[in-house]
Amino acid sequence: MPKSPSGVLLQGLTLERSSRVPMYKQLETGLRKLILSGTLRARQKLPSTRELAGEIGISRITVKAVYEQLVAEGYVQAKSGSGTFVADGVKLETSSQVGSLPDGVTQKIHLTDRALSILSSNASVRQGETEPFRPGVPALDLFPVKLWNKYIREATNTSHGDFSYGSVNGNADLRRSIASYLSDARGLNVETEQIVITSGAQQAFTLIAFALLITGDTVWYENPGHIAGRDIMQVMGANVAPVPIDAEGIDLEFAIKNRPSPKLIFTTPSHQQPLGTTMSLARRLSLLSYAQENDAWIIEDDYDSEFRYRGRPLPALSALDTNRRVLYVGTFSKSMFAAIRLGYIVVPPEMVDAIGKTKILLGQNSSPLVEQALSHFMDDGRFVEHIRRMRRVYRERRDLLFDCLSSMCTESLTPQSSDAGMHMLAWLNGGVNDFTAHRALLDVGIESLPLSVYSVYPIERSALVLGFSNVREERLPGLVGRMSNTLRSLSDIRVLHGPK
Repeated sequence: MPKSPSGVLLQGLTLERSSRVPMYKQLETGLRKLILSGTLRARQKLPSTRELAGEIGISRITVKAVYEQLVAEGYVQAKSGSGTFVADGVKLETSSQVGSLPDGVTQKIHLTDRALSILSSNASVRQGETEPFRPGVPALDLFPVKLWNKYIREATNTSHGDFSYGSVNGNADLRRSIASYLSDARGLNVETEQIVITSGAQQAFTLIAFALLITGDTVWYENPGHIAGRDIMQVMGANVAPVPIDAEGIDLEFAIKNRPSPKLIFTTPSHQQPLGTTMSLARRLSLLSYAQENDAWIIEDDYDSEFRYRGRPLPALSALDTNRRVLYVGTFSKSMFAAIRLGYIVVPPEMVDAIGKTKILLGQNSSPLVEQALSHFMDDGRFVEHIRRMRRVYRERRDLLFDCLSSMCTESLTPQSSDAGMHMLAWLNGGVNDFTAHRALLDVGIESLPLSVYSVYPIERSALVLGFSNVREERLPGLVGRMSNTLRSLSDIRVLHGPK
């Protein structure tokens, strides 16, 4: 049989010696493309290993290894005494499958309605690096990193069993530590077996939605309220019914009169997110009574209850619940740091297996080693010690931010004092839109969240949500001065050009 000329092969084969991709890998990829595109046809003979090695200037051993790999993958066939040939039956790719798409052409992908709903969520806008006044960010510069690393090392060195996936419901020691902490700090009388460890509050909301909701179920949801929790309920097909907030918390009377009977009621009673209202005792008792009488469940999101600046933290809503209608959700993202990826749910014993197994199915996420380290951190009193220190620091930062805003931004903002939490509400004056103010401040390195992003319908008055816990005291006056100048310029533009 005559020898095939090497020129036919080499015309479509390009190898880059300066590339970080090894030569053998480039040769494999190039030959596959030539075969799949039809440039090399079925039964066409390839050059011998010696000939190809000489033509492209690489080792014959390398070419031989590439041929053997292509034989193993079914692209070519080696015939003893005859050579190597393109195999029959290789399915050719169309031009749209080979290489990159032409310039200006995008691939059309048909996403599900659920995926499209997720894409439209505002819950992802706060990922990545942080700037001053981003809400919900703790004082990371004051976290005892060296001490925490000691607990991580100890967990790694002594907890060999935790190199596995861990327990379905989370580390048993951590669950006991949390139960003890909740008893002391939040007035909850819970059994260790009622606690399921999660990778944070958002996973907790997702697990509850999967376990309890079917399409069309009504969820009463505080409005304005927690963004990501609301969105996961909508993604699950629930009818999310917004309920306004009054001076005592979620407006139960309004909801009963104007909304369908709920399967779930989502509330932040200790420190309403984002308005800062604390639910009254009378409202708490009425809410619990309604849930019991109407077979409804309550999600209590106790996201930053540790930080109360007047008196002791109030007992949780769940502490008043004698009928086990409340699903209590807590997180360590606010009290410690977000990257710890740990939270928990307190649920009735009958619901534990469903929540735990749903977590495993959807993705466990949390690390058993970190769970063990956190248990020891709590048992040694380090967690409570850190909370007490942060409570003092945050109170000082809250007071200083309020004073700075009151003295430097009188024309642009009216700050609202709060007895708890890690953020402050600042009402915008002069008719300035909160999205416009939010974007203008981002341009000068200041973060906030517009109040309107928390609401499912237009708000009556614009405001900015300003986190103070992550801003050092010495920086506050300068940052507020920058904020004042930026917002004043927006007001000047509005006066010159009129409202848009």
